[in-house]
This record gives sequence, structure tokens and C-alpha cells, in this order.
Amino acid sequence: MAANGAATVGKPELNDTVTVVYSRQMNASTLCTSAPTQLLPYLMNVSVTIASKAAASGNDQLAISPVGTGTCAGDGIVHFGTVDLGATGYVPSGTTTFTGSTLSLTQTPISATIVITLGAASGSATAQVTSGGAATYTPDSALTDTVGNGIGLSSATTAATTQF
Repeated sequence: MAANGAATVGKPELNDTVTVVYSRQMNASTLCTSAPTQLLPYLMNVSVTIASKAAASGNDQLAISPVGTGTCAGDGIVHFGTVDLGATGYVPSGTTTFTGSTLSLTQTPISATIVITLGAASGSATAQVTSGGAATYTPDSALTDTVGNGIGLSSATTAATTQF
């Protein structure tokens, strides 16, 4: 799920990524109202937050900030969901915002992949985490596949500890 694209393993930084793979094509317009529905890659500029101990488990949580109606028509929200990062300490306190982050959606005839690449960090300082548990993705209930089936609130957990 998370991968290190920067210098320090275990510390969220510029160019680190979070990848979520869906087992069906996604209706891109449920991710963002202005998203194209075709099978082409879709890229948007977003702000990603990591909030200290914000997940229901008490772990740090990754989310996407509202982008406004100029980017996502309708409610201005990217309906991605949240990721319980499986550990505390990525942001020892408060919230770090990664501005200039990107979210890309790539679809095949049988699946969809979202890759979030972190931009520049501001706000609370990030720190290196050397141990933790598996990450858990909880999708936004607004997401549907291309035939209209809702994703629901079922979560997906990585098979092993995943760190930036």
C-alpha cells in the first residue's frame, strides 16, 4: 500500500506513494464528479493530510482534503476514504498537510488503481516509524463500480506491515 519514494524509509516525505487496487473498474465520477468515465488515466492535484492518532484504532490516519468545486464539481470532495497507517508517530502531534500531492486513477478492463504521490509537507513535523502493523483502507461509501455497485464500507488491510 505505501511505498518509499524519498530518502528516509518509514517517514512520509515528498514523492512517497500510497497505492490502492480495486478488483473492478471504478466509476470515476463517484471519486470526483468532474472525473472522466473512460478508461484513461485521470490525474488531479490534491492535498493529503496525515493526522496524529486520528484513526478509530488510535493510529495515524491519511486522508485527502476537500479540493473545492473548481476541481471536483458538485461537493468539491474527493471521495477516496481514509487509510489507518497501522502505527502512530508518523506525525507525533497535530496534522501534516502534503500540498501539491497527486492522485492518479488508472483503469484496466477488470480493475482500477489509485496512486497517491505525496507533495511538499507543511504543518506538524513528520517522523520516522520503524515498526507498526498493517495499514487499513476504508473507502468512501460514495464510490461505485462502472455498473453502479456500491463499494460499501468494507475495509481492506495489507497482508504485512507497510511503511513509507
